[in-house]
Amino acid sequence: MNGRNKRTKVSIIVPAHNEEGNIEPLMTEFDNTLRSCNFQPEVIFVNDGSTDRTENKMLEAMRRYHYVRLVKNRVRMGLTTALNKGFAAARGDILVFYPADLQFHPRDIPRMVDAIENGNDMVCGKKIGAYGKKMVSWFYNILTRMLFPKLKVTDMNSVKAFTREVYESLPPMREGWHRYMAAFAASNDFIVREIPVNLSKRHSGKSKFRGSSRIIKGFTDLIAVKFQVSVFGDPMHLFGKWSLLFFLAGLIVAGAAFYERFALQHGYRPLLYAVIMLELSSLILFVMGIITEALVYLRDSLQEMKEQNKHLAQQVEHFSSRASHRGVKEKVEPELPFSREKSQSERSERPERGDRPDRGERPDRGVRPDRGDRPDRGVRPDRVGRADRSDRPDRGDHGGPRQGRRPRRPNQRRDQREHTERPEAQTQLLPQVSESPTPTPEVVPTIRIRELPPPSPPPTEDRHDGAE
Repeated sequence: MNGRNKRTKVSIIVPAHNEEGNIEPLMTEFDNTLRSCNFQPEVIFVNDGSTDRTENKMLEAMRRYHYVRLVKNRVRMGLTTALNKGFAAARGDILVFYPADLQFHPRDIPRMVDAIENGNDMVCGKKIGAYGKKMVSWFYNILTRMLFPKLKVTDMNSVKAFTREVYESLPPMREGWHRYMAAFAASNDFIVREIPVNLSKRHSGKSKFRGSSRIIKGFTDLIAVKFQVSVFGDPMHLFGKWSLLFFLAGLIVAGAAFYERFALQHGYRPLLYAVIMLELSSLILFVMGIITEALVYLRDSLQEMKEQNKHLAQQVEHFSSRASHRGVKEKVEPELPFSREKSQSERSERPERGDRPDRGERPDRGVRPDRGDRPDRGVRPDRVGRADRSDRPDRGDHGGPRQGRRPRRPNQRRDQREHTERPEAQTQLLPQVSESPTPTPEVVPTIRIRELPPPSPPPTEDRHDGAE
C-alpha cells in the first residue's frame, strides 16, 4: 500500500473499563484485519480498574495472540490517564487510539496508517452513521475550530492515529484533554488530516460518557486548552498586546481629562479614576507577560533535559545491544578516550614477549650472570668476614648491656630463669667464709654480678706551654 515499510511497527492502544463482553469479539476482528497487514502490529489493552471479568478476557487474549500486551490500573483513573499509560508502554512508531466498545471497525486502521505513511502526522476519523449526541458534538466542534483556526478537523471525538513525534510534543494532559490532541498537534504545526470511518452501535455494555455535566466540563476544558496553547505558546505576544491597548486607552482618557480641566475650566473626577484603572491594568498585564515568559523558559529547559535523558538512554541501550552481540555478560559502560584499562579478552589475546615481532629477544641481553660472577658486583673485600658481636669495640658480651644503653632493671624471676638456662654465662661471687668444722646453717643469698667492658681511656689533649 503505497510503499508501506515492513519494519513499521504500529501500537494500538485499547483502554477498557468493564468491557468483558467486547474483548473476545474485538480480538477476533483485530486478528482478521491485522493478519493481512504489511506492518508489525502491537495491541496494548489498558484495564482501567475493571470490576468484572475484563482482565481475565485480556489475559486469555495474551495467551492466544503473541502481539497482545496488558497494562492495568488498580482503580479507575479515567480515559486520559489510561491512554497516557498505554502510550508510554507502546513500542511502535505509529500510535493508534481505538475504543473497546466495537463502535469502530478495526478495518479502518490500515487506512489511517497508510495516510500517516503518505506524509501526514495525525489522522482523525470522521464518524459516518447514526450518532445520538450529534447536536452537542456539532456545537462543540464549531467552537473548537473558532478557538483554533489552524485546526481543519470537523470531528474531534473519534479514533485517532499519529506518529510518536506528535505524542512527544503533547503537554502533560489532564483528565478529559484526550479530545484536544488534534488541537495541540495543529497548534504545533503538525499536518492533521481527517478520513471517514464507519460508526456502529455498541456491541455490549453501557456507555461511560453520560450526563449533562459533561457539556459544562467540555466547555471549561476547551477554555483551559486554549489558554494553555495561547499563553504558554507565545505569552508576551498575548499579554503585551492587551497591555499596549490598555496603555493607549489610558492616554486617550487622560488627554480628555486634561482638556476638560484646563480648557473648559471644570474637572470631572471619574475620568481621573478611569485613567488610573487603565494604566494599572496595563502595568499588571505587562508584569504577567514577563512572569509567564520566565515560566515558559523553565518549561523549555525541562523539555531539553528530557530530550538529553532520552538521548543518554538510547546510548546506553545501544551499548547494551553491542555487548549482547559480542557475548559480554558483564555490565558495559561507554568507553572513554582517557581510560587505560583493558578488557580481559584483550589481555588474553596479548602475545608473549618472545613471540612479539616488535619486542623479541634483545642481542645485548644474554643470560644474566650471578651476583657473584658479575665483575661490577662481586664479593666486596670489606665484607669477607664479619666480626663477632663480642669482638666489636662498641658492644660487650651478648649478655651484658650495650654501651650507651640503659641497663635492665633487676628482676628476680628473670634472673633465676637465665641462671637455670645458661649457667655458664653467669658469674657468681660468694663471700669468703672461714673454714670451720661446723658449717653454719644460715642461707647465704646468691649475688650475681655481670661483667662490664673495660672503660675506654680518656681522650688525651695536647697541652702547650705557651712559651716558645
